[in-house]
Amino acid sequence: MNPIAIAPTSTAIASPSTAIARIVPEPGAPPALVRGVSQLSPLGLGGLELSAFQLGLLGLELATVLLGLRIAHVAIRGYRRNESDPMLYVAVGFVLLVGVPALLSGVYLATGLVPQRVLGVVGSVSEVCGMASILYGLRGP
Repeated sequence: MNPIAIAPTSTAIASPSTAIARIVPEPGAPPALVRGVSQLSPLGLGGLELSAFQLGLLGLELATVLLGLRIAHVAIRGYRRNESDPMLYVAVGFVLLVGVPALLSGVYLATGLVPQRVLGVVGSVSEVCGMASILYGLRGP
């Protein structure tokens, strides 16, 4: 007897187009109404199985965000201790460079409330402003 038995499904898919119709929402439908995908997020993270490569990339992204925010924390402590304006610019730059895009991505993945175009534009503008702020803070006298 096989300990892992797969029960037969009661629904059969007639054609590939029916399967696509079950997954693809109608135009204008919010992501939560997509059938066949988890209700938690537009990417279906509730039932999504990630490969080892994808998990590795996700881990690297998380490490990047944590390191960037830690650098911002150290810069804020330096600003408070020495009242050094350049350190404040470096701290704000790292928050804009790493924190804002990560926050937007998290909101998108968790709720789907942020449209992808807004995510891309606001994330890119935040990154550019963050790099400019870091450059301004690190500029020579």
